[in-house]
Amino acid sequence: DKDAYESAKMRVERQKQVIIEVRRAVRFQITQLFFEYKTNQDLLDLMQRSVDQADAIVALIKSRVPLKRATESDLSSAEVDMLNAKNLLISQQITFQQASWALSQALGDPINTQYNVKGEIKYHKFKQEADDIIRLYKQYAPTLRDSRLAHEQAKIALRLAQKNRLPLPTVAFSGVTFGYDMNQNGTTHTRTTTNSNASGNFNVSASLNFTMPLYGEGGFLGSRTLRAAQIALEQAELNLRTSANNVDIQARNLYNQILQAEATIANTENLFSEAAVVFDNALKLLNTNPHTNRLDFKNAIEQIRSAEQALTSSILNHYKLKLQLAQLVGVDRLDGEDL
Repeated sequence: DKDAYESAKMRVERQKQVIIEVRRAVRFQITQLFFEYKTNQDLLDLMQRSVDQADAIVALIKSRVPLKRATESDLSSAEVDMLNAKNLLISQQITFQQASWALSQALGDPINTQYNVKGEIKYHKFKQEADDIIRLYKQYAPTLRDSRLAHEQAKIALRLAQKNRLPLPTVAFSGVTFGYDMNQNGTTHTRTTTNSNASGNFNVSASLNFTMPLYGEGGFLGSRTLRAAQIALEQAELNLRTSANNVDIQARNLYNQILQAEATIANTENLFSEAAVVFDNALKLLNTNPHTNRLDFKNAIEQIRSAEQALTSSILNHYKLKLQLAQLVGVDRLDGEDL
């Protein structure tokens, strides 16, 4: 009975952990979808600014063609840039719409619900070492905790199967029956329970049934049930080792991806700064020098636009990786920041 109680207690504990992890998963999911929505909204504004800039440049080139300060080829090139910017805007509108639908679905709101979101992702470099992550997941990882509980349950189930293997005898008592019968006068006298001249019998009977079950649904002496419990324990041990290996690989993989994302962000920040300088110089030359190279200005626009887009996306990717790592190792905070 004690083992059965402990097994039921562990089942309850596992279900409590499931509820806790579902709540954590929903919170991480909403956080990620919120910032995906906000980032795609910012990228949508970026693409709209690119279209506005391209329109302004087309208008500028058109005004210069009659003055012989720009050629028809320059105008065509500017119009191509404008069309490319519009295509990127359309693509970003689709991506933003998908992010909006995902957020609405997670929140349980009607599709196409408009959200007025505020805030931005604050970029923080990851300060924890790989050993810290390993220590955290060994202690708090939800999948490991569940595997450990399942392993303990399997051990208890095996003990129960071993105890129940020897059959318990069944004793059935049907009760006591009392009766009395008496012979007629003149018959042969038989001295029984009385001293009277009439013979008679006072009868007492009882029934006791004893059974020893040797074969049942679990096989002879519960052999099949015992073997099934042994296999379940071996499987639980294998699942525990597999879960530990999987969490270890995933944690190390996410850790390396975070470090790579930080290197990408650092490079992209430098690229954006240099692209901004190139764009400013190209814009000044366009306004002052009648012989400005149109291709140089086109490249400057594309560089600064792609650099800003890449930087925004890289910061979002870095934050999502930290969310995934926190959820995997079973903690709510990484690097001291509230996720």
